Amino acid sequence: ARVAIAGLQSGLSYDVILTWTDVDGGGASYTNQINTQSRSWPALSTNYVDASAGSEGNGSSGSPWKSITNANVQASSGALILVAPGTYVGGTWTNSGASGWTTLKANGGTVTVSNMTLNANKARLNGLTFPTRNGDSLTVSGGSQWVIDSCTFLDVSESGTYGDAGLSISGTSVSNGIVSGCSFTTDNTGNSVFGVYGEGEIVGALTIESNTFTGTF
Repeated sequence: ARVAIAGLQSGLSYDVILTWTDVDGGGASYTNQINTQSRSWPALSTNYVDASAGSEGNGSSGSPWKSITNANVQASSGALILVAPGTYVGGTWTNSGASGWTTLKANGGTVTVSNMTLNANKARLNGLTFPTRNGDSLTVSGGSQWVIDSCTFLDVSESGTYGDAGLSISGTSVSNGIVSGCSFTTDNTGNSVFGVYGEGEIVGALTIESNTFTGTF
C-alpha cells in the first residue's frame, strides 16, 4: 500500500505515525521520520556557456564554454552554469551535485536545447526551451533529487503509433524529482501525445506541480 501526505513544508523533518487495522481485527502501527526536499538549490561556483563563442574556453564569463556537452564534462560538481541565448545540443547530462546543486540555467533570452537526457543526482534544469523532435523532447533516465523548472516544451509531437512526450521519465533508478512551472504545448491531432510521461518503477517521490498544458494531450 502507498500513502500520500499533502500540505508539508519543504526542507523540514516530520515524525509520521501510521496506524491501520484490517477487517479481521488485526492491525499495527508504524513510526518513522521523513524529510521533505528543500526548495533551495545552492551553488558552489559559477560558470558560463555561450554558443556564439569562437572556441571552447575555460568556463569563465570572459572565456565561456561553447557547448553544453563540454560544460557537462568540465564543470565542477555543484556549479551554477549560466547559458547564453542560442541553440545547443544537450547530450546526456551526468554532472551531479554533492554538497551543492549542479544547475543548468538560461541566462536571459531563449536557450533552445535538443536531444537531451538527464541522468544525474542533485541536478537542476532551469528556464530552458526544448523544441519538437522525432521522439521525446527531454528524457530523465536516472538520478535522485533532480529538478526541472520554468522550462518550455514546444510543439510536442508524435513519431510513432503511441505518440511521444515533452518530458519522459523512465527507469528504476529515478527518484525524488520535481517538475514545476513548466509549459507544454502541442498542436497534435493524430495519435496521443503526453506532456509528462512516466514508465517503469519510479522510486521515491515525484512532484509535478504548477505546470501549464496547451493543446490536446
